[in-house]
Amino acid sequence: MDTFFMLLSGVLLIVGAFFYLTGAIGLVRMPDVFTRMQASGISDTVGVGFLMAGMIVAAGPTLIAVKLAIILAVVVFISPVATHALAQAAMHAGIDPVLASNRVLGLGAGLKPLETKPAHAPVKKRANKRKAGKAAARPVQRASRAKAKTRASAKGKRS
Repeated sequence: MDTFFMLLSGVLLIVGAFFYLTGAIGLVRMPDVFTRMQASGISDTVGVGFLMAGMIVAAGPTLIAVKLAIILAVVVFISPVATHALAQAAMHAGIDPVLASNRVLGLGAGLKPLETKPAHAPVKKRANKRKAGKAAARPVQRASRAKAKTRASAKGKRS
């Protein structure tokens, strides 16, 4: 029975190492930051899952297995969150993903696809009432200031 658990542990460790190797290859071969994060994030989570499972099986029912299970739970929850945070930061930084349409058009990473006409009529944007109100009020304010100046100067001449 002991050899079965060691064999199972070895198989799980090899599968985990395979996922890490696949993630490393994907990290090098993928075209942009988002697909690289996807390759490394998934392989990291799945790879550490198999590696920890192999170590838990090898450790047997001990306190070490419990500690490894806690580490596995933390990594399984934190790794996708960290990958999502990095992807969101890249989007906020203005990095665009390479889309399939870019590869068909022969555009590299970070280049925008050619502009195409929309299938429907564009929706007209409504004017900003606040800006329009301020712009319309300025000539009136200037005119009223000019009138106030002429009135003040006319009062000064009378006395």
